[in-house]
This record gives sequence, structure tokens and C-alpha cells, in this order.
Amino acid sequence: MKNYLRKVSIKRIIDLRIPAPRIAKSYISKKFFNKIWEMKAKKDLQYWIEAAFLFFTFFPYIYLVPIINSDIQPYALVVSFLLAFIWFPKRIPKLYTLILALLFFSTLFLFLDSIELDSIRNYLGYFSLSIQIYAAYAFFKRRGIPNKFIYYAVIIWGFVGTIQWLIHPRFLQFLMKRAIGGGHGRGVFGLAAEPTFYGIVCLLFSMIVFIGNHPKKKLLILFLFYQIIFLAKSSMIMVYLMALLGIYILFTLNWQRLVGIALAGLGGLYLLFDLSFRFSQIRIFSIFKRFFQAGLLGVIRQDDSVNDRVAHIYYSIRGFFENNLLPHGYLSFKDYLLEELPKSNVFWWVNKSNKILSAYGAVFWELGIFGLVLPVAITSFIWNAMKANPVNHRMILIIFTHIFLFSGIPISMPPLAFFLGLAIYKSVQNEGSSNSQLLPQ
Repeated sequence: MKNYLRKVSIKRIIDLRIPAPRIAKSYISKKFFNKIWEMKAKKDLQYWIEAAFLFFTFFPYIYLVPIINSDIQPYALVVSFLLAFIWFPKRIPKLYTLILALLFFSTLFLFLDSIELDSIRNYLGYFSLSIQIYAAYAFFKRRGIPNKFIYYAVIIWGFVGTIQWLIHPRFLQFLMKRAIGGGHGRGVFGLAAEPTFYGIVCLLFSMIVFIGNHPKKKLLILFLFYQIIFLAKSSMIMVYLMALLGIYILFTLNWQRLVGIALAGLGGLYLLFDLSFRFSQIRIFSIFKRFFQAGLLGVIRQDDSVNDRVAHIYYSIRGFFENNLLPHGYLSFKDYLLEELPKSNVFWWVNKSNKILSAYGAVFWELGIFGLVLPVAITSFIWNAMKANPVNHRMILIIFTHIFLFSGIPISMPPLAFFLGLAIYKSVQNEGSSNSQLLPQ
């Protein structure tokens, strides 16, 4: 009889959900059986929460039910809150205290300002960032870096974008609340709201792949660049790619290859000039054509999308300095635009609202000098996460990240929080390995 009991495992009884044999009831108490069942149910629930966290982080524009009127859906925040509750920290990483400081200042200025719909919406960006960063860090600490999921997520984005480019420009459009693009020479929207956001997502994915040192890093980054250049075709993202190229050349410059780099640059410029006039019906090339004809100021004046985004960056940073680095709060940017825009002969197509189309622009405008906590935090995260990398590689990613965050990327963007949570996790790993090397053998 005892031999029979050994063969009938508890796991088999639970998984098949069959009643325990009578003979087992004398050896397995009901209390113990229920405890095992509860543990399994809790484990299953946690698994699905973790899976939902990854899915909604890498597919933040998927629209399931009408919750809020926003392109980025709040599912990643909700699931992150659940993970943070399940994995409530006994001890938080030292670097994360910088994010808590940012959350403290944003909360303080919310209560010092009038609490209205716009102020709550803008404040939720900081709240979302802090919760999602911790959830990402806690996930990595318990499960490691999900390289396999990242690989397939990048492939899915590329597959959908390619179908939209080659076969059907509205493929899977119903999955997003708003999706524009794919016509008149514009890029496709992929699984985002528009081509620019598609490009932003691809750049964030490439940063995640790079700092996480993915086993297929080179392949995935090349595939993501293919999506940016040939699928998204976003002029703004192309500008950031050129900025990245310039930073890379600056920090990896080999004077012996200077002549070759100069010749390659001139050749690339000539090719771009030729393509801009040959394919001016394609949006990205039409913008470069305007640049060659009228300069940078001409592009800003003539292109409505560029005009809007540059205006938000310009006026938010200008207001930051004009106010002596003091906070403006959450409700004053619209009034500032209404006052300043009539004086300008450059900016004419500007969305006049309290929602600032620039991550750093919003932080510096709303929090003033206290918003400098965020760039300090990001610099610390990346610097410590890449201790094994050469200094110039660290500087490339740090400088590019700061430049990139002046773009129209929302501060609540789930892949951004995932990237920063990964940087904290890598920093803690490096700190642990450094401490272990100092221990006596």
C-alpha cells in the first residue's frame, strides 16, 4: 500500500483535478492538500500576470476595451501595479530612489497646483513611469531577461509592418484605437497609432536589445533599423538616427580612417540629395528635398507635423529658462502658447494644449529644476549598467538617450520604463559581481 502511495504523486492528483483516493486520505490531510492546491493556483495566476505584463509592455497600443481616450492603453500600468503589489519590496535598489524622488516632486506639485483633468493626466505619466520601472526590475530579478519573448515581439512588429507595406496598408488596424499612415508615400503604423510612434517603439526596442546584450543583438538591431527606414519612414526618427550616427562617429573616430569617413559621408549626402528629388512623392524624401532647397528653418515652417513637434520642444525649454528653472506646474503650457505663438513667424501648426509633445520638455516645464532628477537618474542607470562596456560605448548610449527623450515620446511609454528597469537590474548585477570579487578567496 505504501508503494502504491509513492506512485500516486500529489502533482498528478492536482493537475488532473481528480479526487484523492480514499487510501491517500489517511496519509494526506485535507489542510495540506488545500495548501498545495492554493500554491498552484497562486503560481498560475502569477504566471498569467507576468505574461500580461510582457505583452502589454511590448504592445502598448493594443486596444481591447474603451477605458481612456488615449493612444497608449493603460493595461501595462494596471498589470505593473499588480506585480508591484505581489512583489512588494523588502529592499529597493539604491538607484531606484532617484525615481522615487521624481515621483515625490511630481506628487508635491500636483497638490500645489489645481487638481483638474489635465493635471491628473500629466501627473499619471510620472506615476506610471515609477510603477512600471519597479515592476520591470522585479520581473528581471525573479525571471531574468526574457530574451525569447523580446525576439518574437520584434519579429511580430516587423511582420505586421511588412504586410502593411507590401500587401494591405490597413492590416490589423482594428487592434488600435487610432491608426493613421500607409498612404501618399507615408510610412505604415505597424502596431502603433502612427508611423512616428512606430519608429519610437523600434528605437526603444533597439535600446533594450543593446543594453540587455541580447544573444541575437546584431540581427535584431538590423531588423529594427529596417523597420524604421523602410516601414515607419518617420522624418523625426530619421533625424534621431542621423544624430546617433553622428554621436557614434564622434566617439569612435579613428583619425587614420578620417578620410574614408569623410568620403563616405559626402557620398551618402549626394545619394540622399539625388533620392530626395527622384522620389519626392515619398514623405521622408520630400522633407529632405525641402531641407536642401530651404534649409532647416524651411522644413520647420513648411511641414505641419515637424512644426508642431519642434514648437513644443522649443517653447517648453524656453519657458524653463525664462522662469529661472522654477516649476510651472501642469496647467500653464496652453496659456503660454496662446501668448507666445502670435509673436512667431515660424510656428503656425501647433497643438495648443497642456499636453507637451516632448518627454524632457514636459518634465522641465512642469517640475523645473527638480525635473533634472530624471536625466541624472538615466545617466546613472546606463553608466552602471554598462560597466563591462568601453567608456565611449556608454557615452554614446547616454547622450543618444538624452537627445531622444526630447522627442514626442510620452514619459509613460511602457517600453521606456522597461528599458530603465532593465538598466537598474543590470546595474545591481554589476554591483553584486564587483562586491563578490572583493571578497577574500
